[in-house]
Amino acid sequence: MYAYVINKRQYEDGDHQGEWRTYYENGQLTIIGKWNYGKRDGEWKKYHENGKLESIGKYKNGKTVGEWKLYDKNGKLIETKEFEIPEEKHSFYGF
Repeated sequence: MYAYVINKRQYEDGDHQGEWRTYYENGQLTIIGKWNYGKRDGEWKKYHENGKLESIGKYKNGKTVGEWKLYDKNGKLIETKEFEIPEEKHSFYGF
């Protein structure tokens, strides 16, 4: 099931700025993270529809950095990936 957006958005000079939240249709939080002048920055979390954490990792200046973790629907850690070289795009973690 896809999430629909009920969120708190902020913009500055036309760019996303500040905290970003999206929710599933059941009201459960889907994604939480922060934007800094249109680029993802800091910790981002994505949740399964049942409220369990799906993935967690960090962005710096819009690029994935450091350790990212992926969890199954029961909350069990199933994969860890280290981004030694920042990457602009990755689809595995759903952001």
